[in-house]
Amino acid sequence: MLYILERSKNKGDYIPLTARQLEALIRISESLARMCLSDEVNEEHVRQAYELFKQSTLNITDMDSSKANQNSSNNEIINLIETFVLNRIAVGNSVMSQRLMQELNAKFPSNVMAVNIAVTNLIKKGDLVKENNGKVLLRK
Repeated sequence: MLYILERSKNKGDYIPLTARQLEALIRISESLARMCLSDEVNEEHVRQAYELFKQSTLNITDMDSSKANQNSSNNEIINLIETFVLNRIAVGNSVMSQRLMQELNAKFPSNVMAVNIAVTNLIKKGDLVKENNGKVLLRK
């Protein structure tokens, strides 16, 4: 439905989707839901997946300075969220993953993808460690 609305809104200036790309959008939506610790995909997950698809497709075909500025802005938001998380959880303390994600999504409601990226970055850097099968995050 989102794709149909986008296509009708932009009259000829839309990204055509193949069956394989549509399946990828479904998988991305499911992954976003899992990253939010949700058992079901909701409209926001689908919107985020479609935006990710559109941005990645547009970036391949149209790498201009406005996109670079947007990426810079996204990096600033991700850094802001990472700093917030590090200030929110004291070293040696832990928090339930689901609760942290709910707090972050409430504080940064239009940046669900940035929240997920920020938490993933902190885990990769070793600032946060998953415990209890990912249900708990420990601040190192």
